[in-house]
Amino acid sequence: MIPAVRRAGPPARWPFLACTLGCMVAAAGSALGQAPSAPRTPSPAAPAAAASGYGAIAGLVADSLNGGTLAGAQVSVEGLNVLTMTDSSGRFRIDSVPPGKYRIGIFHPLLDSLALSIATVPFTVFADSTLEVVLGTPSAISFIHLVCGNIQIDTMNGIGPSVIVGRVLDAETEEAQSHAKVTLSWVDLQVGASIGLRRIQRVRDTTTGPGGEFRFCHLPRHLDGTARAFSSTADSGAVSRPYALRGRLVGAVVLHVPDAWARHDQPVASTNGSPTPKTGSVLTGRVMGSDGSGPFAGAQVMVRGSNQTAVTNDSGQFTLRGLPTGSRTLEVHALGWEPVTMPVDLAQREARQVTVPLEVKTAVLRAVVVTATLNAGLQRVGFDSRKHMGMGHFLGPDDIAKRNAFEFVDLMAGMPGVIRRPGPYGEDYLAATRGMGSCVRYVVDGSPYQEISRGDINTFVRPDDIGAVEVYQPNESPAQYAYSPPAMTAGSPTFSRVGGGGGMRRAGTMGSNGGLGGGTGCMKIVIWTKTRLGV
Repeated sequence: MIPAVRRAGPPARWPFLACTLGCMVAAAGSALGQAPSAPRTPSPAAPAAAASGYGAIAGLVADSLNGGTLAGAQVSVEGLNVLTMTDSSGRFRIDSVPPGKYRIGIFHPLLDSLALSIATVPFTVFADSTLEVVLGTPSAISFIHLVCGNIQIDTMNGIGPSVIVGRVLDAETEEAQSHAKVTLSWVDLQVGASIGLRRIQRVRDTTTGPGGEFRFCHLPRHLDGTARAFSSTADSGAVSRPYALRGRLVGAVVLHVPDAWARHDQPVASTNGSPTPKTGSVLTGRVMGSDGSGPFAGAQVMVRGSNQTAVTNDSGQFTLRGLPTGSRTLEVHALGWEPVTMPVDLAQREARQVTVPLEVKTAVLRAVVVTATLNAGLQRVGFDSRKHMGMGHFLGPDDIAKRNAFEFVDLMAGMPGVIRRPGPYGEDYLAATRGMGSCVRYVVDGSPYQEISRGDINTFVRPDDIGAVEVYQPNESPAQYAYSPPAMTAGSPTFSRVGGGGGMRRAGTMGSNGGLGGGTGCMKIVIWTKTRLGV
């Protein structure tokens, strides 16, 4: 067997990808024109080296998925107590190998997240010679065909050429979590002369296999959404993480869910064997200005799904304690700088450390032109006339700019009648302080919007895209914005799956009488995007 190598959990394997690296070597050799070499005769021009009786293995590991080479991969030789890593160019070398037959194992976080386990076929190392090998992962196209097969691309239904694969692991033990539910949600923008700008919320879901592996096939290449994992053993064992493909054909993500003791406040064994009470995980880090200004003092740091915040000191350092374990999202805010989000995997067994770069916020539009356009758009949709009626509360373009909000829930901080509450999946949501069941209903660009899970309004609209907001108390909203939310049941006219279980369209029915739970009995928030206002 190949010697055990410490890495992020045992590799899961897709049944049809559990081949040895012999097939990978053949593919790489065909592409790169190399294969394992026979013993070489020393060049006459070179001085003869003393015979040592040992051989060597030298090679290159190619990353055919993303192009280039695979740096930082662990290389293990079966039967030898040897472990080396590829350098920045993807190359490795192992000396002092006794003559004989061996196999090579390749381990890398990318391979683990793709559920690939790779080993070569047996090969022979000869004395006083170097065996040269070129190893490689499958290409993106080959990987997609193996994992997902072929399908007709349909951009209108959110069906594209890309795939996201990954694993769900225990945050403390790194053990694979089978039968965990995983969802992927994103907003699909469609533009056309007949439909204008249409936002469609897509949601896909799946369940992890025996090795904690999951896959989402036939995705748009520019997907920008959120991946969530739900533990199969406890309702509270859920985590979420923003994820973007950014034009790639193959994406990989690993989600860590809280383990049993973290969910149920059980003590954990310390290094000396005695139990210690649960205190949550610890995250330390440093915030740096990317413009070369050095450490950044005074930045606000928080982790989604917790109530812990910190402010960086003069050295740019911060510490957050008592955080929930698992895959979380770190947020950093600083006035005049672009907000930053960063994935972090938290565990109680050890503190995590991160370095956060801040980018200077730059203006890309002329303020006078934007202001004039926004004002004309607000008049066109009736924002100004409703504001003058004296009912409701309003946020105009200047109000939104001053708040420097990162998410929609941040933008609504301090608005009368609504309160921010933490959601079970790391997404905070808004609830009404009065009315029926604390319900909040949204209208976006004149059309009703119904959340599938609490807090997904944060991914549907971003503060930078919002031009104005209207907030109405229960029984106050104008007649044109009272509506009944759609019944959220599969097969109904207002809840239709598209793309083979891929996404769900949302709609509502407008009416003056509202309706139970969705009309005048709920807090109403009306959102106008800059696109709708003409910017």
